[in-house]
Amino acid sequence: MGKYFAHRPRKIKSGSRSATRVDIEAIAARAREIADQREIARAASERARAEKRERTLTRAASKRETVVDLDMSGRRRTAARAAGLAVISATAGLHTHAISISRRAGSAVYDLWGVDMEFGVERGFTYYFNDPTTPPDVDAVHAMRALAPSVAERLVMGRSYADEVDKNNIETARRLAESYIRKSHNVSLWAEADFRAFRHAIFSEFHAQTQSRLVHFRKELEAIVVALMTNTKLSRSECHAALGRARMAFEDFYRNRPAPELFHPPTSAKGFPRNLRPCA
Repeated sequence: MGKYFAHRPRKIKSGSRSATRVDIEAIAARAREIADQREIARAASERARAEKRERTLTRAASKRETVVDLDMSGRRRTAARAAGLAVISATAGLHTHAISISRRAGSAVYDLWGVDMEFGVERGFTYYFNDPTTPPDVDAVHAMRALAPSVAERLVMGRSYADEVDKNNIETARRLAESYIRKSHNVSLWAEADFRAFRHAIFSEFHAQTQSRLVHFRKELEAIVVALMTNTKLSRSECHAALGRARMAFEDFYRNRPAPELFHPPTSAKGFPRNLRPCA
């Protein structure tokens, strides 16, 4: 029979664990800090959403204003001026091969855009002031081309603008009117006052002729404006399609006339255009 050996009793260390004191105030302070941080984050999120809504409303209002002001924008002004030059050129037999407009950097909504136009200028249509080798009718054509942008802008926009952009064009038209007179009339014996009055009358006639042609081809003028308000570039085929009627009118009218007789106001027996005689 086996023997039982009693184990020595395990010695247990006596002692008590000291109770840790709970800092209620620290816990409360931390809870308040967390609550404050959450409130700050919530306020920042709400502020960001409010700013986003404000930007959205601002963009929407800006788009509505852009639509409203589109008829008076610099792009439409530029399109009207380019269209006027293209139409007047077509009535003189000059083909417009391309039109391209682009907004200038830093320009305002009503400022004119940049324009690049390509013409098929035929031989003999270049001009120099008072060049005896250039027919007077060519001077007349280029004078009307210089006046075309401002006249077209007035027709399309319904008003004129106080811009300095047409100063050079108007001065060019005046000099071409003077060149036209010197080539088509003997002015050596005219008084200076008579010459100035007749030059003003011829300039006014060029202006009236330009407006008359643009009014007659108003449909083509507005078609080009609409096209340039949609696309910033018109190809050769698009230009030819828009100006087809104006070119055909030129070809029909001048088919049996010697070129380049493009402008010839009716004259009286003394050689002056009717109602445009110089002062006595």
